[in-house]
Amino acid sequence: MGTCLKIKDSYCFKKWPVEYSWDEDRKSTSSGEKNSSHRSSLPGVATAVQDGEVKKVKISILHKMKRASGAWIRYTLAHTVGRWLLYPGSVDLLNKVPLKLLLNGRTRLMEDFHGKRAKLVACDGNKIDTMFVDRRGNNSGKLGMQLVISCEGNGSFYEVGCFITPLKAGYSVLGWNHPGFARSSGKPYPQNDINAMDVVIRLLPLAAKMVAKQVRKLVIRTINEHFNLNVADMLHRYQGPVLLIRRTFDEITSTQFHLENHLPIIQTNRANELLLQILRCRYPNIISGAEDVVHQLLTADCPRVEHFIYYHFYQVDDNWCLDQLKTYQSILGSKAEFPWKVGSDLTSARKKHLALFLAKKHLKNVEITHGKTLPPEEFELPWKL
Repeated sequence: MGTCLKIKDSYCFKKWPVEYSWDEDRKSTSSGEKNSSHRSSLPGVATAVQDGEVKKVKISILHKMKRASGAWIRYTLAHTVGRWLLYPGSVDLLNKVPLKLLLNGRTRLMEDFHGKRAKLVACDGNKIDTMFVDRRGNNSGKLGMQLVISCEGNGSFYEVGCFITPLKAGYSVLGWNHPGFARSSGKPYPQNDINAMDVVIRLLPLAAKMVAKQVRKLVIRTINEHFNLNVADMLHRYQGPVLLIRRTFDEITSTQFHLENHLPIIQTNRANELLLQILRCRYPNIISGAEDVVHQLLTADCPRVEHFIYYHFYQVDDNWCLDQLKTYQSILGSKAEFPWKVGSDLTSARKKHLALFLAKKHLKNVEITHGKTLPPEEFELPWKL
């Protein structure tokens, strides 16, 4: 990266030159193209409604009058307290409170790890604050040749978030802040996040359980209409390797808790459903009729229990499972895209073994809470056949 913002005064960030713009590769062929024509619009993801914009939907007058009041309430909630609650990192007050903490974290990345800070411009005009640490050519060896793009949570920043985990593990890391977080401009609506992810990539050659029942329906509809970034739907279209990190003591993504000790009930962790969605999409013939054994494996809240279920109770043969998948992959050749039809000719017992094998390869348990940084020794790249 040529222009690196090696500065400590964050207020100067907006005055510094742009390192990369979303349309830089297209300027030579379509210099007159307008930003709006390239605005990302993935199916299943609602386009963000910016301040002052009005969503144009053809609708009957009667229907409009019937739904207007509810829609207005949900819109107002989403664009005020809703956004603050779902994305606390974008609240102006919270952006100012950890200013020194962010500055110290950024300084450490730049001075201790030779990180390079750069400003990117997304197709919606938002300025995205990024940090890149290049570990190639140092003592990290092969790990340094692997690039990890870290995506922070709804209240975290690359300066103090999960960026540090793969960095300490020895990988090269590219981090970025959501729109509206720290020095990134804009607001963190789903489409804005997609646009930010888009420009970051181009640089390279659960609310319902937290509210009262009386307003739960309102909250769910508000999130679905204004903040719904459907992760499962995105994963269905993604053909690459995936590894889910399930935090066994996660108090945010779990929806129920034990009465005696108030610890999260592992069976209610939302990562469980995400895993099942992945298996249903990629290996439908294997998971069909075998979901019950996957649910059993997901009840394991510690390595000892998981090991017992996997190796002693079901006696899964990893080598046999691997051979089955590799054989099927070799038959498909270069057209080995998901979903796979492997497993249709297997017995029920064999399907269960493969289902457990794939579940274990796509999900890893880590015994930490929601807000704790993932230990570097627990970080690993997704399994790839």
